[in-house]
Amino acid sequence: MIFNLTAEQKLAEIIRQAQRSQWLAENRCALDEYIRRIESRGTFSDGLRRF
Repeated sequence: MIFNLTAEQKLAEIIRQAQRSQWLAENRCALDEYIRRIESRGTFSDGLRRF
């Protein structure tokens, strides 16, 4: 019983990691563009923050 639970948890973790990797690969271009935009323009609240 414990072995099945451990195996199921490990399989769920492997699936989560694969889904995360796939999502990152599919969205890499958009993420890179967002990072470039924030680096060049800053965030929307840069002029509003007091810290």
